[in-house]
Amino acid sequence: QSTKLLLYRLDRDPATYVLYLDATYKLSQVEYPVMFVAISDCMSSFQLVAFFILSQKTEHHFAEALAMYRRMYTLVTNKQLSVSYVIADAGKAQ
Repeated sequence: QSTKLLLYRLDRDPATYVLYLDATYKLSQVEYPVMFVAISDCMSSFQLVAFFILSQKTEHHFAEALAMYRRMYTLVTNKQLSVSYVIADAGKAQ
């Protein structure tokens, strides 16, 4: 899938999906944090919309990644990203 197609997965009524945010740290020997952004709709269809490889697991880095995603969404779709429901991992950023 192209990046644009992944971005367009969120181009829908925000009441029709849940946005999931999660991170993992053990994908490679380097253990860079990888943040995943996905959605699930009423049909329980789970779809990846983005992932970020971060240099550190800090609140600042997670916030910057999400801000960049929002800017890219607007640039590609010419719309503001609107999210009604979010589920995030309870893991603690530093």
